[in-house]
Amino acid sequence: MKYGLFLKISFLSVVFCVSGPAPSYADSAGKEASPGIAEALEEKKYDENTLTPEQLAQCLILEKEMEKSGAEVEKEYALLRSEENDVTRFREAILSRKGSIDMSDSDAVSSFNKDVQEYNVRRDRYNAHAEEYRELADRQQAMTNKYNMQCASRKYYEEDREAAGKKPAGE
Repeated sequence: MKYGLFLKISFLSVVFCVSGPAPSYADSAGKEASPGIAEALEEKKYDENTLTPEQLAQCLILEKEMEKSGAEVEKEYALLRSEENDVTRFREAILSRKGSIDMSDSDAVSSFNKDVQEYNVRRDRYNAHAEEYRELADRQQAMTNKYNMQCASRKYYEEDREAAGKKPAGE
């Protein structure tokens, strides 16, 4: 079991078995109670640090969404880097030609201006990909933050995890 929950329960069952019947204790109303081993082992306790089955199912859905989003971010990042390299190479080629253009040759000036326009188109395409990447990365970060707050540091029962993993998504 994750986070040693099974080991804690196993240890408690060994303590109960070895030490005999569980000692009685008084609750807040002054009543005597003596829980048995079966009751102690079967009862699951959910608190702010332990995910309920419903919360765990939501965390599993969020994990899948994060994986999908992560793949989209990686794909967009690769595309962005490719665009960046293309724009950079094109810009360097234009700048290297700029000093050698014969300004009295209208064809050379026209060709250079067309290259500058092409550079601007490529730069705009790069900027659009950069914006898309930022949006995807921001959504990914928001999902990661949500997962970390709601799921990452909390315990769960392994049988709840197994049951939640068998359910179709959305249930």
